[in-house]
Amino acid sequence: SGGLLIALPADDGEKFLKSFGEPAKIIGDIIEPNEFIISVN
Repeated sequence: SGGLLIALPADDGEKFLKSFGEPAKIIGDIIEPNEFIISVN
């Protein structure tokens, strides 16, 4: 259930957080503070 991983600049990541929620933010903060790594199941 890995799905697609998307790396975004922080400003774009903020937009996606509204759709993907807190887990995306946590992953982004761990990988790179100024990027969001988003897992799409």
